[in-house]
Amino acid sequence: MFDPTIFDNIKVVLEGIVYDLDLEEIIQITDRKDQVDLASMSRMYSIQFSNKQNKKISAQCSLSTSVEDLSMEILEHDVHQPGCKLEVNFVIDFVGQSIDAVSNQAQIIEKTLQKIWDNRPHITQKFSFESNQEVSGVLIQNEIKLDFKRKINENQLSDLEVLIDQVILSLNTLNDKVN
Repeated sequence: MFDPTIFDNIKVVLEGIVYDLDLEEIIQITDRKDQVDLASMSRMYSIQFSNKQNKKISAQCSLSTSVEDLSMEILEHDVHQPGCKLEVNFVIDFVGQSIDAVSNQAQIIEKTLQKIWDNRPHITQKFSFESNQEVSGVLIQNEIKLDFKRKINENQLSDLEVLIDQVILSLNTLNDKVN
């Protein structure tokens, strides 16, 4: 009999929560990936979604696990507590704005997310743009990463619904605050 791993159990619960919200038309799922990296024997699952009314900002929840965590769990070695890494990302597209304007928005974004998440995750923002575009149509993309700097396991399954509620609150708040 196949015994699902921590990764499989968390993935199913996370996916179920997000798909229920899509069915309720609160969000719209825009992408989903479920990958196995045979070179590193790792797994990664991500699900991306946006607000149905405003798609300029998207959110993504990513779950990953390594060969070390998988082997500790399967072989029942208690060297370290096996688990998965959960990361939340947001992508915001700024069209036709100056670098200075986007930089000012970055400060608002950071303060907003720190307030919503109670200063818990480590937040990084990475900007990218194509330099060969006309100034009026320049697309500057801000990738925001919330890193919780810890592993999760089945003991946190009940926290996933609260986490997704926080992601949606962040998504909606950023939609309201960001130009």
